[in-house]
Amino acid sequence: VDLSSKDIANKFKNLDKYVKMAHGQIFLDSSQLKQLNKKAQLYFYGMNLNQEFEILIAKNNKIDKEISKTAKYDAKKHTLTIEVNGFSTYMYVPQIKITSATSTNTIEYTLTGKISDKDATVNIYLNGNQIAKQIKPNENGEFSYKLQLNEGTNTIEVKATGIDTSSTSQNVEVKLPKEAALNTNNIPWLLVIAGFSGVIASAGILYSRFLKNKPTICST
Repeated sequence: VDLSSKDIANKFKNLDKYVKMAHGQIFLDSSQLKQLNKKAQLYFYGMNLNQEFEILIAKNNKIDKEISKTAKYDAKKHTLTIEVNGFSTYMYVPQIKITSATSTNTIEYTLTGKISDKDATVNIYLNGNQIAKQIKPNENGEFSYKLQLNEGTNTIEVKATGIDTSSTSQNVEVKLPKEAALNTNNIPWLLVIAGFSGVIASAGILYSRFLKNKPTICST
């Protein structure tokens, strides 16, 4: 880069003003530093990725398939490398895969899934209401959460947020039949009835034993 120009030299002295780097994200203001707007290989350090997933890279907040094809991940060095034709905003995009069933016969439901960025956290929403936040996946990028379903179709949204606040979400609809909901809702009453019946049965046994062993009073 030719630094003979005072303007360019001053910009390089204040490089932090035009270049921003975060976990999984690189930005360079190429309108101000046109000299750097050329082919380059970019390195994202400290990445902890689940290699089951395809790597997706976004350019200016839109997934760029061509740049994503150049992505290479070194698991030992935790380094992600991409090749670009010019500078802009580049960001690693986390991905989610929901692995639990989409229908069930019980109100108790365990949501399970996997996430591509093992350092990201997971927030969960049920029918638009947040029910869990900042769930951390295990070392394999897997997460799980137990929740209670409503009768009918339940919309569950899973949102993953990376360290750099980049995020993605995925929705899944889980159906709970009316019969299953009714049966589950009756369980507490059935337990009460069963318990009450048990008390009556126990009292009956004690009373029969009392009659059998009832002492006889003899008068003289």
